[in-house]
Amino acid sequence: MLKKRFDNIDTRILKALQRNGRLQNNELANEIGLSNSACLRRVNQLEESSVIDSYVALLNPKKINCHLIVYALGSFFEEDPELKERFIFEVKLIP
Repeated sequence: MLKKRFDNIDTRILKALQRNGRLQNNELANEIGLSNSACLRRVNQLEESSVIDSYVALLNPKKINCHLIVYALGSFFEEDPELKERFIFEVKLIP
């Protein structure tokens, strides 16, 4: 699978959208210094190539009475169903 090479404009678009995924295209274009159509074309290319995977809402943990949210991704060196089940069991015990 080929990796997408980013130029300075792509990088600036991605950084701006990471700061605020709700930016309107015209706001993003103004911030980056592109025409609206050029900016939209760039964003569409980033979406179509799955560089931009999704747009999400970041929740305020204090407002939803949650003090810590952890996302973890892991893998096992060997396929061992018993070890995997034990790991899942132990993780579920964490408050």
